[in-house]
Amino acid sequence: MTSDGLGGPVPEASLQHFAEILRSAVDAIISINALGRIESVNPATEKLFGHSASELIGQNVEILMPEPYRAEHDGYIRQYRHGGRKKIIGIGREVIGQRRDGSTFPMHLTVSEYEVDGKRHFAGIVHDLTAQKNAEADNTRQQILFEAIVDDAPQAIILADQNRKIFLANRAVERIFGYTEDDLAGQNSRLLYASDADYEQIWRSKTDSRGDAVRVECLRKSGEKFPAEVIATVVHGRDRSVLGHMRLIRDLTQQVHQEEILSRSQRMDALGQLTSGIAHDFNNLLSVVIGNLELAEDDPEIASESAQRALNAARMGARLTERLLGFSRQRKLAPVTLQLNDHVTSMIEILQHALGEDIELTTEFEEHIWPVRADPGEIENAILNLAINARDAMPRGGSLKIGTRNVRFAGDDHPDQLGLNPGDYVRVSMSDNGCGMPPEVVARAFEPFFTTKADGRGTGLGLASIYGFAKQSGGNATIYSEENRGTSVNIYLPSDETLARSIAPSAGIETTARVGGELVLVVEDNPDLWALTVERLKRLGYQIEEAENGPAALTKLERRRVEIIFSDVIMPGGLTGYELAALAREHYPDVKVLLTSGYGAEQAAEQDTTGSALKVLRKPYNLAELASALQELLQN
Repeated sequence: MTSDGLGGPVPEASLQHFAEILRSAVDAIISINALGRIESVNPATEKLFGHSASELIGQNVEILMPEPYRAEHDGYIRQYRHGGRKKIIGIGREVIGQRRDGSTFPMHLTVSEYEVDGKRHFAGIVHDLTAQKNAEADNTRQQILFEAIVDDAPQAIILADQNRKIFLANRAVERIFGYTEDDLAGQNSRLLYASDADYEQIWRSKTDSRGDAVRVECLRKSGEKFPAEVIATVVHGRDRSVLGHMRLIRDLTQQVHQEEILSRSQRMDALGQLTSGIAHDFNNLLSVVIGNLELAEDDPEIASESAQRALNAARMGARLTERLLGFSRQRKLAPVTLQLNDHVTSMIEILQHALGEDIELTTEFEEHIWPVRADPGEIENAILNLAINARDAMPRGGSLKIGTRNVRFAGDDHPDQLGLNPGDYVRVSMSDNGCGMPPEVVARAFEPFFTTKADGRGTGLGLASIYGFAKQSGGNATIYSEENRGTSVNIYLPSDETLARSIAPSAGIETTARVGGELVLVVEDNPDLWALTVERLKRLGYQIEEAENGPAALTKLERRRVEIIFSDVIMPGGLTGYELAALAREHYPDVKVLLTSGYGAEQAAEQDTTGSALKVLRKPYNLAELASALQELLQN
């Protein structure tokens, strides 16, 4: 039996029980006397500090402390013994411990005081804080790293809650959108998008960790719209709870600009390769026109037949010019719903010009082809460039086949092997029997600026542009080739089931309608074209007034009341057709204006600095088209 410190005996069984508790304790437990000498330690102390019990018993407890705690420890005990000043007794604090090898570690020390046989003793419980401090340091590092990654990211990063309210925005958001994080805090993320449709598309898009990039139009604080690519993901906690919705937004303004420049460069490269063939065909057409008009002049009996042949040749030249303008113009991407069979068929004529007489062109179209939504100009561009590549691969002639086919991919068809998602696609195929390509060339065929053609013969942008167009349209492009056996290129475009088909009746020259004698001011600087226009308007029943340019037309308006101004867009004299229309309407609000131009619609529209958006009748036009345009003008 022994005393419990309160005067009562302690049973031996209790002492043994207490000793087992000390031995099994996870934390280090150390007892010292009033002089700071170690009296007992438990096994956890030996493990934590690296000293055996025999090495510690009788030593000053300062052996377990690094400086400055070691030098100050005895002073703490003296202050407490003589003045009762508590520095650590019964309070506990975080301090630093020192192991036998000299290494230090963070620990929490709690000291209690007790008496045995009238003598004062102290017991210390030491809890190792190494793991906790390491975890805290790791969390701090991760937090700093996260903030650095988010803030230094070039893309805008937005985090929103379940109610779509923004609670985090990085520095790039201010650079791209013009909003500070304080501006956006608590705001609905809708204000970053130009339309409700784009906004809802982002919230409906894939939200797993591999969120797909979606192209939308975003809105800066200034109100400026800009193209953007958004990746939408959901941020989950470790328990799979939703912590927020993250949006990674990339400004595509510069990329779209570069795409337009590359597209124009690639189009012009294709046109350059067409020049000689087109010149040859135009000379043939002009020969037909001139020759038949001469025959008609010399022999009135065959005048009608000769005039018809000349007219047909002229119309063929007009169609060829229309195709060339379509290929060469600079334009923004403008997808529309269309039927590929019809679109490709309309290109056959110009493809034959591009290929030459020694290459046989055949088609194999699926009859009931699905509609697709794509940019018509990009489709034309792709087909023309593939035709030119095929021609270059067959210098001694050969054959080129163009085909279309509906293709339906289910999930078990593994469409991902073609870079596609499951769904319905229309495949456009172009296959030649030319020289083909080795595998190492096929592997790089879609790379920008990669070309096997001689210097000056190609930019290396053709196939890259085709691949980019297909991917941007939601599809893909693939290529298969064998040396000396030919090449096949497949373009996959997703189908669009929303096509509303409408077939407009073609206007013939016999469908002209007579009118009520309105006075038309014809503004045209080309004398031959002016004479033709006057004759046509007279046949339609209009009265005529003439002017060779804009200033002359304004003078005529001062002298005589005119119902309609029919003017070329680009003329000498310092005024465009658009500017003439604006000045005329300022003084004569009731006058109606119809413009005409030999340029493409977009080039003509570039001259419109007035914002009038007037109708432009494209040259060349026939009598029926002129009559229809004037009738529409008078009815509005």
